[in-house]
Amino acid sequence: MKTSADHSRPSPSGSNIPINSWYPPSVLGPASSLPHSSSEVASPSRVPSRTNTSNPGTSSQLQHSHSNVGAVANMFPMLKDKSVEELRKLLSDKEAYRQFLHTFDDVQQLDHLRIDLKKNNLDLARKNLEKESEINQLNNQCMIIRTTELASTQEKFQELHKQEMEVKDRFSISALLNRLQGSINEADEDSENTHRRLLSGELELGEFIQMYKKQRILYHRRTLVHLAAVAPG
Repeated sequence: MKTSADHSRPSPSGSNIPINSWYPPSVLGPASSLPHSSSEVASPSRVPSRTNTSNPGTSSQLQHSHSNVGAVANMFPMLKDKSVEELRKLLSDKEAYRQFLHTFDDVQQLDHLRIDLKKNNLDLARKNLEKESEINQLNNQCMIIRTTELASTQEKFQELHKQEMEVKDRFSISALLNRLQGSINEADEDSENTHRRLLSGELELGEFIQMYKKQRILYHRRTLVHLAAVAPG
């Protein structure tokens, strides 16, 4: 059976934390151990002397409570003017804590920034919605271009690309050298035919000399160009 002395015995560590506090014990710590009522923080001079002598545990508990409140005030200067009951309310009442938190200038500045950001986002979203019809119209135009103009344009592009490749093939280095070699062979064959015509009596000597000279000059000129083209460097 519990006696009155049992009720006055100090509770274990953490028992002074409000039962309905929304802070976890790991956050509160020993610095958040507050007395249960405002009567517990009364001045020692107002406590009957018989209490100090008959129950020293109560006096030590009061001193511990005073030291905890002082520690909280040192850590958080904005709480130094708060009473014990007000501190208990901040620990247990989320709405009271929120209202107290929003009295600070920094928090109010953050609130203003959040409101401005939200307003700017709403304005951007509204502008985007206003352009929805324009976006849909552009999408329709793109679809028409894909199904009609794009097909004919691609066909024309393929034809032009084919012509480009043919021109490149005709005027490539290797193609030009092959054509030059063919013209060399042709000039050589023409000069040989002229010589055979002389031997067969079809040409007079003077006529032969003029024709043969021009054909051989052309042959050697083309040969020199070919040699210059294939020479290294």
